[in-house]
Amino acid sequence: MRDDADGRGCAMVSERPPRESLASSFGAPTRRDEPPRRGFDVEAEQQRSTTISIAKSLIPGIAAVREQQGWTVGELIIQALEATHEQLPEHLYPQGRIGGSLFAARGPARAAQAASGGARTKLNFRLPAIDFDVIDRQVDLTAARSRGHLIETALRLYLADHQITTDDDHSKD
Repeated sequence: MRDDADGRGCAMVSERPPRESLASSFGAPTRRDEPPRRGFDVEAEQQRSTTISIAKSLIPGIAAVREQQGWTVGELIIQALEATHEQLPEHLYPQGRIGGSLFAARGPARAAQAASGGARTKLNFRLPAIDFDVIDRQVDLTAARSRGHLIETALRLYLADHQITTDDDHSKD
């Protein structure tokens, strides 16, 4: 007991909130319908779509690999980049590279004109957003002109390595 201001005794009252019982704190586990996802980033896994321009001669080889493997175009692109990423720098500018340190890397003007000649077509594909980040990093690391330049070169090398021929092989573009 404690005396109040008038000298009367009063009981001490705890000002703490009441405790939960141990049973409620350690009750039966709740059941989940799905296991928890760790490290899952919804934005990174969200599918994005894009279109690039490639040589029309690559389409039969792309179709053949897709049929044999059952891959989507995006999966084929990932596999081609994985398989050829070490070779890409030397094949992006086979006629020689101009610039690359102070200036943006490029091939000689005549090589660019020759590479742009010939039938072209659009290639549409979907990938998780995080995969586009990896492709963009590879564009920077290899000094490719664009995603399309990097992907087309990787596809050409991959199809050639797997003996899937194209109508007009420009593996030296």
